[in-house]
Amino acid sequence: MGLIVFNVVYVFCFVVSIVSMSPKLFEYVQLEGYKISSSLKYYLRLPLSLYLLTMLHIVLSIWGYEVGFLDWWVCIIFFALYMFLIVLIFNRDCGVNVVVTKRLIRLIVSYVAIYLLMLLLIFVIDYYWCFVLFVPFAIVAPVDMMIALVVNIPLEKLIGYYYINKARKKLRDARNLIRVGITGSFGKTSVKEILSSILSEVYSILVTPKSFNTPFGITKTINANLNNHHEIFIAEMGAKARGEILELCNLVRPDIGIVTSVGRQHTNTFGGVEGVYFAKKELPDYLHNKSCVFNLTNKYVFSMYREYVGDKWGVYLSLPADVLEKAVIKSSRFSLVYGKYDRSIFYFYPRNNVLSARNIVSSSKGSSFDVWLNGECVVSLSTELLGIHNIINILLAMAVAMKMGVAVDNVIKGVKKVKFINARMQPYYLSSGAVVINNGYNSNIDTARSTLSTLALFDKNRKIVVTPGLIETEDDVTYNRKFGELIAKFATDVIIVKRKNRQAILLGLGNACFDLSRVMCVDSFAAAKSVIDGLNSDSVVLIENDLPDNYK
Repeated sequence: MGLIVFNVVYVFCFVVSIVSMSPKLFEYVQLEGYKISSSLKYYLRLPLSLYLLTMLHIVLSIWGYEVGFLDWWVCIIFFALYMFLIVLIFNRDCGVNVVVTKRLIRLIVSYVAIYLLMLLLIFVIDYYWCFVLFVPFAIVAPVDMMIALVVNIPLEKLIGYYYINKARKKLRDARNLIRVGITGSFGKTSVKEILSSILSEVYSILVTPKSFNTPFGITKTINANLNNHHEIFIAEMGAKARGEILELCNLVRPDIGIVTSVGRQHTNTFGGVEGVYFAKKELPDYLHNKSCVFNLTNKYVFSMYREYVGDKWGVYLSLPADVLEKAVIKSSRFSLVYGKYDRSIFYFYPRNNVLSARNIVSSSKGSSFDVWLNGECVVSLSTELLGIHNIINILLAMAVAMKMGVAVDNVIKGVKKVKFINARMQPYYLSSGAVVINNGYNSNIDTARSTLSTLALFDKNRKIVVTPGLIETEDDVTYNRKFGELIAKFATDVIIVKRKNRQAILLGLGNACFDLSRVMCVDSFAAAKSVIDGLNSDSVVLIENDLPDNYK
């Protein structure tokens, strides 16, 4: 009877523990891209108290079993207490944001099956050792997850192979489809949205949605949405390692390319800025003698432009010296700036197939500027989009449109229709009249001066930057210290979210003699939002970056 009761309670506590802890593990693995190493990283994030509790349980259990005083009812009491403490520890964390996909469901099935198999094996050997070894579920779970990920590798590769081949066949059958590939460290999504707005005035187009810029994301778009009536396919191409852009090129087979930027993002996976450069260069290398558009205000992209032997187009800004000094001259994104008033900052560039923006006027309502092509003014444009960098993004899109023969009138219509892009310098207004600019998607050190300088466009006394800092750089501490120094030039108040980069940002603010009494540190964006919601009409807030949930 005692053994039956023990088994029933054990199964009940097992269900409680798996419901309590596994979702956080699945969330972490999903955020890490289903990598096997993510299970090992999860170990390192577990609270120390959980390890100590586990060791105490195992020692007491074995000792009690050996001396013979630990009866089944004692086991149940200890078991229930242990489960209660584990649930308490894990529920202390924030909520779980797991995206339910077919791949996740397959992983869950494998994960539960492997755990039950291991459980059954130990039950057959000795049910007591099952209690001793498998109660520490939080310690066993990552091992189980690692095994499940390994077991699923052949199946996932087979499924991926099937869908990728299906997408390739659809693209082969679309013989008249023009394919445009867009890559860069930043600006890809913005350029994609602007280009799609312009081209849709003339063509039937298909665009990869949101930030679908991986092989599976692009494959899913092609298989689900590509039809015979589509004339142009625009694919955003992202990467975190060398070779991934080439893989996407072999899938999409682009006819025209756009290189937006090379910056100091994901340098920890690329092995430095040089690795980023060669990764992004895979797109123009693949195109070889086809058409490619380059952002000439980025020194690395300019280097690609000079080396490119095919049909190349370039874009740049022509700005007065005082604007350059305030907005971009110290940013590595614009590190080739020459800085002469009323002279092209790239006056030594070839004049063929080169677009430039001149007579730029920026305000809190957007920007207006003249577009020059090969030394002649072709159109005057205005846009609601904020930030100097968005003018570059418009020029990159215009270059492709003009290359494809789109009339200027249609370009004007397309640019006017471009609305704020989600979480990319997207302003909204609170009921109090305070302005919030959401740049939470992908802030980085190379565009920080440009985005931060938009605060100066608003006639407000309080200019607040909300940020968790920057990640995936060569040296997060150094770059976040520099980020803090930049923030100090434009903000009156700062809210630092989460703990990862807190000390580095505070150090940068201190180095710039910022009043640290005007800095608030919070552990979540929910806490920052409660502060923002209480602001009055004399405030403007810039949200710079967000961190995935696997960062604290």
